[in-house]
Amino acid sequence: MAYLKNNKFLEIREAAKNNNEQAMQILQGLRKGFPQDEIDRMVNEYYAIPAQNDIDLVEPEIAPVEEAAPAPEPVVEEETIAPVEETPAIPDLTEVLDGELDGIISETELDDVSFNDYLGNKRSDALKARKNADYFKAFDQGGREAYLTSKADAYRNKFANRVNDIDRHYNDTNAALTRYSTSVNEMLDDDIELDTNVASQAYDDFTSNENAMHSFGRHWDENDNQNITNILGELVAKYGKKNVQAALNVLMGDNDGYKSFRTNQIETEIGRYQKDLEKLLK
Repeated sequence: MAYLKNNKFLEIREAAKNNNEQAMQILQGLRKGFPQDEIDRMVNEYYAIPAQNDIDLVEPEIAPVEEAAPAPEPVVEEETIAPVEETPAIPDLTEVLDGELDGIISETELDDVSFNDYLGNKRSDALKARKNADYFKAFDQGGREAYLTSKADAYRNKFANRVNDIDRHYNDTNAALTRYSTSVNEMLDDDIELDTNVASQAYDDFTSNENAMHSFGRHWDENDNQNITNILGELVAKYGKKNVQAALNVLMGDNDGYKSFRTNQIETEIGRYQKDLEKLLK
């Protein structure tokens, strides 16, 4: 259970009575049994920010702007135009359908192939057709199997750094999401109940926010971390604390899925390479 010095507790309690949000968050944390180090951090942040009454606000003077006299309107004589039978206009749905089809239909980039590349591919295909499994049976079986194992291991080792990067990214993202979840947990409770549809809207708003995604995951950078905390605070005010927490839980699952996706890509490619060797050398 966390504690506060008596003088600080009295000051913070008094500030909470005056609707100071940070003070209210600290008292909420004490009631909920937040860890001592978390309470200490919240108290330090409370005393680090100057009170609003200590800041002198000076309103800038705005010079009056003289309104320009309206320009005289020219008189245009109306022409008599014979009525023309109009055909119904075809509505331009470009903007609407571009938005609706965004992410539904993808365009494929076709690489241009030179004549030399075309001839090179033709020679390569002919070589593959000639050097089939029967061709390699002329080599010693034990030597072929040893070569196959060696090449498969070497190909797997080529991905060692990428596998480490995948683990590193997963751990960094997991640590960031844990910190963001703690920040939301420290925010004041509200009366908005958990609703999966509302949580999905909060998730979409957060993940489609380019400002948030540029800072996302950089939990070691205080500026980026504060940016994420501010954005989450806005989402809590809009969708409710429970629904934003649920959105962060979905992101935790996304992090697991992203790691599995990247790892499976590597394992699939290694398996393909090894099977191609086996078709020729086993």
